[in-house]
Amino acid sequence: MRTTVESDPEMMTGRVLVVDDEENIVTLLLGWLETTGCEVDSACDGREALDKARANPPDVILMDCMMPEMSGYDVCQEMKQDERLRHVPILFLTARNEVQDVVKGLDLGAHGYLTKPFKPQELLARLRSVLRIKKLQDRLLSRTDELRTEWDWVRAVMHHLPVGVVVVDEFGKAVYFNRQTAERFALNEAQGQPVEELFSLEGAEATVWRNHSFDGMVGLRVGATRLDCRMMTAGLDGGRGTVVTLVF
Repeated sequence: MRTTVESDPEMMTGRVLVVDDEENIVTLLLGWLETTGCEVDSACDGREALDKARANPPDVILMDCMMPEMSGYDVCQEMKQDERLRHVPILFLTARNEVQDVVKGLDLGAHGYLTKPFKPQELLARLRSVLRIKKLQDRLLSRTDELRTEWDWVRAVMHHLPVGVVVVDEFGKAVYFNRQTAERFALNEAQGQPVEELFSLEGAEATVWRNHSFDGMVGLRVGATRLDCRMMTAGLDGGRGTVVTLVF
């Protein structure tokens, strides 16, 4: 017997994969989810769930914990080791309410549990919350990838500049230096060291590394190597550090 669900006042979007070895449960859940506006698919066992997730990664998975051959826990564990699936949230459906079962699922990376029997309103509320979080997570991951690509491009450009470049973070550590700087001062494995310990500075105060508007002649020494150069500093956005340009 199917429970009637009122049309969801806040329509959801996203792909939902329902996984359960009991056909009547799958049919019931699919009926509830028809009201949400989500794209829905189903699998009757863990192996089929993995195959479908890999072919078309869903935005959230509703999955029974205890299934023959491959349990929901096993599926969750494999997904967290897959780069394309590790961020897909999983809501476990279970008839068990033992603390150790809940802890096991959460330790494997599940986002939460729903204990059978549950009301459709409870399921849809949890699903709506998880989908909101997933959308925010996707935006964050996308922006992180964009920033990583931008930094790779900037670093490639700086690497080939005919001047020296040192990037100092907000903690005063030299987190990057380009080829010109590395070659002139024989800096092979110095990234991450405090810049004031790495370079001996003549002609300016040590705080110049944190100055965002310095422009002047200085002497720099690393070990036995000493060079006179023009030093120019500029601050990174948000006060996250300093870019130092060295003209030899």
